[in-house]
Amino acid sequence: MAVNPEVYCGSDPAAERQLQLVEKQVALATDTQGQPGRTVFVTGPHASGKSHAVRHSFAQEYAIFDLGPIIRAAHSTAVPRVSFGEWITNNEKQQGQHFTDELLAKTIAAELAERPAPEGTILIGNRSMRGITYLRERLGVVNSLLIYLSAPKNVLYERYKQREGQELTPEAFEAILQAEQAMGLGEVYEQADHIFENTCPVEDTATHLRRVIGSWSLGETASNPGVTE
Repeated sequence: MAVNPEVYCGSDPAAERQLQLVEKQVALATDTQGQPGRTVFVTGPHASGKSHAVRHSFAQEYAIFDLGPIIRAAHSTAVPRVSFGEWITNNEKQQGQHFTDELLAKTIAAELAERPAPEGTILIGNRSMRGITYLRERLGVVNSLLIYLSAPKNVLYERYKQREGQELTPEAFEAILQAEQAMGLGEVYEQADHIFENTCPVEDTATHLRRVIGSWSLGETASNPGVTE
């Protein structure tokens, strides 16, 4: 597991040259039939910039699934007049604790069957190791990388208000963060291969994500907990 957060801001010519080399090697090594068993899990608290950084980094190489929106879309389609929380609670009582995990697994598997990704899959937003383990098993993941994005609490708070377009008391935001911890986010942090403190411009974070994931794709960091730079 990672020990210290990695922070990469500003231009680093040596890192940029390494990134170019890694991307060339990945392009040469990529199986044209796709890599269904190669999956990156990108997680972290609300407003840590997970989706923004990933989508800025990878446009076509990976199939990207933002898990929260997938679940919310399923709720809106199924029973929009029932609250989101009540919908999940009712279905977990009927179908078991892995209701949302199974919903995600089926959705992701169906989409990958139609459009396999050249280099693998990126799943954004897991908040428990239980859910990550379930998806690994159901999707046949044979090689995975776990990346945790975070930021100081005051940064998360301001980002969250800006994203949601509404004011929120610090106490209300603290309750959101505590709920994530109760879901198991702390364990995810402890098990992460890389922890990024995402306080940099998105271009810098994206560059480092590409370098780390590209190196892992070549087998340099896969299955190697504790990698820090």
